[in-house]
Amino acid sequence: MTDRLCILVDLDDVCNNLMETTLEFFNRENGTSYTLNDFTDYGIHNCLSEEDANKMHKLFLRKDLWEAVRPTRDAQMTLKQMINDGHEVYLCTATHFANATWKGEWLAKYFPFFPWENVFIGAHKEKILGDYQVDDCLDHLKRRPYGRVVRDRPWNRNVHDEAYGIIRVNSLGEAYTAILKDEEGRKQGDE
Repeated sequence: MTDRLCILVDLDDVCNNLMETTLEFFNRENGTSYTLNDFTDYGIHNCLSEEDANKMHKLFLRKDLWEAVRPTRDAQMTLKQMINDGHEVYLCTATHFANATWKGEWLAKYFPFFPWENVFIGAHKEKILGDYQVDDCLDHLKRRPYGRVVRDRPWNRNVHDEAYGIIRVNSLGEAYTAILKDEEGRKQGDE
């Protein structure tokens, strides 16, 4: 068994399908046909016209959007497993204050087992100490010397993973498996 770890997990686009849902809303309401692959940078203003980027930012602040967002395929099960395995797990999200309440309601609906005192809302995730961080934003991962695990998304593919020691995965379940494997490798290296 791995020692108790402190694992920081991003919420948006790691535990939920925020960007997919946002694109469904945006394309339907604006007659556009954007796909995830159009977003090759985390900053949407670097991917869209100023007008479309501003429209999309407003969409992020709508309650009906948050009511439509769903958990990713294995997020609920994996968070339960991490907790049951005895790890200290924190959900960390950088969010606009206007949708913090909706995000809290969303968490209560889909992750009722997750302790609210382990949820952090703020822009500076790097201020929280941990052993591993799972995120879709490379800027968050590069700011501290955590074990870095990125959920592969088009906007984070512009980096050499090996330069930052990034482990790339497709889901939270894969992230947890990779963390456990990395820990086993560290233990063997210490022997």
